[in-house]
Amino acid sequence: MNTPYCMITQCRDYGPDQVRQQIQAHLEQIPDLPQRIRPGDRVLIKPNLIAPKGIEQPTQTHPCIIIETARLLKEYGARPIVGDSPAWGSARQCAQALGLTRPLEHLDVPLITLNQGRLMKIGQPARRVLISKEALEADVVINLPKFKAHQQLTATLAVKNMFGCVVGKQKPYWHYAQGRSLEHFGRFLWDICQIVNPAFTLIDAITAMQGKGPINGNPYPMGLLISSVDPAACERAAVYLLGQPPERFPVISALPPSPLPEQFQWPGWTPEPGIYPDFSIPPQIPLQFSLTRVIKSAIQGIITRTMPQ
Repeated sequence: MNTPYCMITQCRDYGPDQVRQQIQAHLEQIPDLPQRIRPGDRVLIKPNLIAPKGIEQPTQTHPCIIIETARLLKEYGARPIVGDSPAWGSARQCAQALGLTRPLEHLDVPLITLNQGRLMKIGQPARRVLISKEALEADVVINLPKFKAHQQLTATLAVKNMFGCVVGKQKPYWHYAQGRSLEHFGRFLWDICQIVNPAFTLIDAITAMQGKGPINGNPYPMGLLISSVDPAACERAAVYLLGQPPERFPVISALPPSPLPEQFQWPGWTPEPGIYPDFSIPPQIPLQFSLTRVIKSAIQGIITRTMPQ
C-alpha cells in the first residue's frame, strides 16, 4: 500500500499574492506535474459553489482561491473552465455573489453550470447517476472544496465536493434515495468521487465554516490550505486536524483501507492531531430528504433555469 502525501501550508488571509504563492507551492508538489497538467489540457476547476452567498460568509470557496488557481493553470498552458451545479441558483448567480464573474472574464476563463450529463453506472450495487459531461470529458479535474461543518454529514471536505458533479436537481433525489443510511450515503459520495477522479484537491481552509454548515454556519479562522493528489488523503487529514473520532464522519467510514495520517508523508509542515478542538460540530439532523422537498427542489430548478443569468 503506497503511503499518501498531504501538504498543509499556513495562509493567514486571502491576499492575492500570498494565495498565489501558496497555491503554486501546492501545485509544484504534485508528482510528475508536467505529465499530469499539460499545455492544451482542458481543466475543469470544481469549486464549492452552493448558494449565492458573498465572501462575508464562508459558504463557498473563496474567489481568490479560484482566480489564482485559474491564473496559474493558464500560465502552465492549460485551458481552465470553472463549473459547478449549485444546490441553490446557478453557477453564475453564485459566482456573482462572490464577485467572481468579472475576474474570470478578464482571464478569459469560462464559467458554466454543470447541467449537461451522462448516465453512469456507479458503485455496487450499480446505480445509474447523471454525471456532468464537462467533468467526465475534461482532461483534468481540479477539486477546490471549502472546509465546512455539515449538519447531516458532520463535515463536508474533499470527497463531498464531487457531489456537485451530479447534474442539476438530481442531488435532492439522491439524498432521498440513498439517505436512509449514513454509511450508504458515504459510500455513494466516494463512488462519485472515484468516477470523476480529480487529479488534485486543494481545500480552502483559510476561513473555514463551523456550526450549522454547509450554508448557515459561522467563520472559523483556520489559516490553512490542504492539498493532495488523493482526495481521500485530504479528507483524512482534515478530520485529523479536528481530533474528532473518525466514525463520526460517514465519508471517512466509507473510504478504502489506507495508512493513517500519522503515517502520511507531510511535505512542509507536519501537523499534530486535534489542533482545532474548539471547531464547532453541529448536532446531526436527518440526512434523507422528504419526497415533498425533492419535488419542491425540482420546481425551483425549473424556475432558476428560466431566470436571466
